[in-house]
Amino acid sequence: MQQHEHEDAGPHAQAIAELRVELLEAAREKLHAEAHRDGRERPIVHDLDNSIRLTRDLSHAQIAAIFKRIKTFISYDSRTLFSELAVLCGCESVVIPEEGVSEEEWRPVVASRSGVAYGFEKLPQARATAHLLLDYMLEKQDRARLAVEEMLRETDAFFPDQTA
Repeated sequence: MQQHEHEDAGPHAQAIAELRVELLEAAREKLHAEAHRDGRERPIVHDLDNSIRLTRDLSHAQIAAIFKRIKTFISYDSRTLFSELAVLCGCESVVIPEEGVSEEEWRPVVASRSGVAYGFEKLPQARATAHLLLDYMLEKQDRARLAVEEMLRETDAFFPDQTA
């Protein structure tokens, strides 16, 4: 399947829609989905026979639908948020470790690893912590919101309204 950064409703829109339906149907029969994105140059370490490749032309909703139908998401991109989305959709998530990068270097905050295995050997730990991921992500969202609110207060104080 070709990767498409942007799509329009041009003459190929129907063919693209049909291809997406085929991909969703194929996901029902597969055990794994994989993504490469920033890990494109890394060697493949899993069996591709029971795998489908997620491409950039799929929407987040379509990817979530695939995650809800498969057992394991395998990512060669260690920075994608799809690893967490897979867990939230109820599927196992494995990030293939980067050579020379430890789990602690990959994600220094232990809670940020909840539900996501850094290598297949970490799957038992990921399964045991998957239930913690949503709370971690919501707390992270709250911290980000508070930081933005503080920045806005500081900006308002530094640049007072000069229209008065």
